[in-house]
Order: sequence, then structure tokens, then C-alpha cells
Amino acid sequence: MDGWAISLIVQRVAAAYNASATGQRGEPKKYTYQDFIRNDQIYLKSEKFVGDRNYWQEKYTDLPQPLLARRYADRFDGQTIPAQRSTLRLERSLYNRLDDFASRHKVSTFHVILGALYCYFVRTGHRDDFAIGLPILNRNNAAFKQTAGSFMGMSPAWFHLGRDLSFIELIAGIRKELQRNYRHQGFPIGEINRRIGLHGNQQLFDLTLSYAKHDYDAHFDGAPIHAVFFPNGSYPQVHALFIFIEEFHQHEDVNIYFDYNLSFFQEEDIERLQGRLEFLLDEILRRPEAPIRQLQIVSDAELKKQIRFHHNGFACRTIEEGIQYVKDLWAP
Repeated sequence: MDGWAISLIVQRVAAAYNASATGQRGEPKKYTYQDFIRNDQIYLKSEKFVGDRNYWQEKYTDLPQPLLARRYADRFDGQTIPAQRSTLRLERSLYNRLDDFASRHKVSTFHVILGALYCYFVRTGHRDDFAIGLPILNRNNAAFKQTAGSFMGMSPAWFHLGRDLSFIELIAGIRKELQRNYRHQGFPIGEINRRIGLHGNQQLFDLTLSYAKHDYDAHFDGAPIHAVFFPNGSYPQVHALFIFIEEFHQHEDVNIYFDYNLSFFQEEDIERLQGRLEFLLDEILRRPEAPIRQLQIVSDAELKKQIRFHHNGFACRTIEEGIQYVKDLWAP
């Protein structure tokens, strides 16, 4: 099952329970996963498959450079490298502001958060491109959206949008690029990798962002339910970082999970990233028309902790002067 299927099952079990509790009867319409299998087999022999293959091959004639470095790999010499989870809880009030902002600019909240990650990593990496893996629903008709099973695919996105445009222009560019990619989303990521010459655990990206807006607002005979996404403990992580946005209940805070590979990150690295991301989202709402190279990505509180009065021979006479100096470094 994928996450969408689990939410379908919860809703159907709740509906069956409530019907039974009130003495009602009824058979829900049945959807079979075999229809998806047959549809997939037809796709593999179609002109659409050939067109999708050509699209991805042309898109990745060159490959993106790694975004992240294995800074702690020597700690796991010859061992399976585990992953850990850390959670950022976004208050619903902030998330609703992001949602309203997205609606005004005809994009989704997912585009806004993806734009914030783009802004952060191109700025901190001093680069003008950003590659990321995006899990996709892969349910291209109404029947499949009602079918329990594993449909989810992975779409590799590579944005070449630079650092000079405003955040509003950035999310418009992200939306257009994803619209192009999604027209070819049925082509399997494993087949993309094979066609462009990647092998084993090689990937086009080392960062993944998944957005799960699933409906768990159900009840059992009047008793509301609360869905919780449990990790499976210490597990190996193929990608450096997997970010999972959980929006299961429309009136509750939103959890953003960070599953990170311990050869790339330590706990304090992820805590800094989470704090900066939350700060940057608020900064974006304040200054959406500013060039993204000028957006502040580190809070003044963190800057005060990081400031040293001597940096490469430059003497900062006051904390305020030091803060401004580091801000200038972050926004070249």
C-alpha cells in the first residue's frame, strides 16, 4: 500500500463501522488493482511510453552535481549506514498563511515549500540549479484514485532558475517545470536511471520531498480519529535526506519529518536546517517580491550565536556590525 491507499482504507472501515452501528447495510463499489496492472502493461507497449522515454533522456543528457556531501562517512567504514528522524511542527496559523499566499499566486502550498528549499540550497551551495526527487500519486483517473494498492512513483526534478528572480517568479517557474514533468510521470524512475547510465544506488538527486495531503478526518460512531505516521526505527536511508510533509487533519498543526542519513547529517545539522526553513518561510511571506539572493535565511538569533569578532582578519566592533557582515555573506 502507499499512503493514499491507507487513507482510503481508514475512510472505508470507518464508513462500514458507522453503517453497522446505525443498522444500515450497503456494499461499497469495488475497485480492483488488476485494472491498474493491465493499464500499465498497455502503457509499456505504447507510443506514449516511447515519447516519455525520449523526454527524460533528452532532459538528462547532462547530470546534476550532488547537492550534499558525505561529511561523516568515515564513521561507518564497512557498516550499514542508518538514518534517523527529526520532526518540525509548523503551526497551523503559519501553514494557513502559506496556503493563502499560494492561492493568491495560483500555485500550491507544496510549490511554496519546494521553492523555500530551492532558495535555501542554491544560496548555501552557491549554485544556480537544484535537483530533487518528488514522489507522485500516479493515479491518473478517478477509478485509480479510489483503488487500494501501491501506485506511487518518483519524478526527478531539476530546476535551473538561478538566484536573481523573485520568490513569486521562482514558484511560477517551479510550477511550469513540474507541469512539463508530470505529463511524462508514468515513466518509471528505475527505467530513467537505466537509460541515462546510472547503476546500483546511484540517483539523480540526494534530496526527496514528499507531500501527503490525505483525508483522515473520520470518526467511529462519533469518536474522532487521529492519524499518526510512525517511523520504523533505525533504518538505512538511500537518499541523504527525505522530507515528508504530513497534512492529515485540516485544522491541526502540520508535521514535517526529516529522515536523514547519518553519513550526511548529524542531529544538530538537521536542527539548524529546520530552524532556518521555518524562518525562511516567514521571511518569504514578508518579502515575496525580493530577489531570492537577498532573502535572509538565518535568523538574527542564530547569527548572534554564530558571530565571531574576527573572521578572516575582519574585526567586527559590535555584535550588530558582525550580524550585518554575515548577512552580506549569505546574500552575495
